[in-house]
Amino acid sequence: MTYYEHDHLGNLRVAFTPVVDCNNPTGTAPDPLLNHATSSFTLEHVVDYFPYGKILRQYVNSNGPERYLTTQHERDQETGLDYRGARYYDSDVARFLSLDPAQTEYPSWSPYNYVMGNPISLIDPTGKNAWKPDSKGDLIAEAGDNICSLSEFMGVTHNEAQKLACDQGYDVTDRDGSYFNKGDKVRLDNVFTRSIERSEAGLIKPYGLFHMSNADDYNCWGSAVSGTQGKEIFNGCGFNFQHEADFDGVLQKNYTSVRPEFAKFGKTAIRFEKEHGAVFYG
Repeated sequence: MTYYEHDHLGNLRVAFTPVVDCNNPTGTAPDPLLNHATSSFTLEHVVDYFPYGKILRQYVNSNGPERYLTTQHERDQETGLDYRGARYYDSDVARFLSLDPAQTEYPSWSPYNYVMGNPISLIDPTGKNAWKPDSKGDLIAEAGDNICSLSEFMGVTHNEAQKLACDQGYDVTDRDGSYFNKGDKVRLDNVFTRSIERSEAGLIKPYGLFHMSNADDYNCWGSAVSGTQGKEIFNGCGFNFQHEADFDGVLQKNYTSVRPEFAKFGKTAIRFEKEHGAVFYG
């Protein structure tokens, strides 16, 4: 049995095989996973990477290298290319080798770019756009999405993403080869989905953008601030934001400006045009 250790992006770092000695010789400690004594471990593959996935250094046992390396995608041994579903990726040049099918959604970026220049925090599991929020705030899977892409998209741990999927009946693991089907819905329960439910039920009065008549109103500025701070979005949450300067003042005091590729799901408030505020939701 071979065990695999991955980093936060799903990159393979260590593959090892325990050597089990059932006689429990003196000086060995029991393995809590196997419930047996183990005398040693055989390293099969140890690898470090440059940020964009090119191998920096590695140790490979006589059994040969593992096929699934960066972000748990298969690397072709002859070409060195990673197959990402929609496109092939070349870690030597940090670029995809064909156009992004969703390039029109990112006109300011090269259609060959990888994760918008942020390989330390982001992954691209399919070579095209990943998870899409629906009108209820739930997430819809694209072809090739898995637990790794869900955890990265939401900014949660693998275990949290795994539990979320399992609780909803999905038999998907964080190993490569186990994917959601395109169109699968992962239901979320957060301040945003709950505010949508209240709005659809008529429990929130969605207006009063500039001159709010009373504390029953709310607006996009107050909603963005409340939501990104993890507070429920109720009537009156925008009452203290009568003018755009009020929103700007809160942003300058309580938030740090970041580049778009470092925006965090549900945590980053967005200021755009002259009088609008929103929340980054993927």
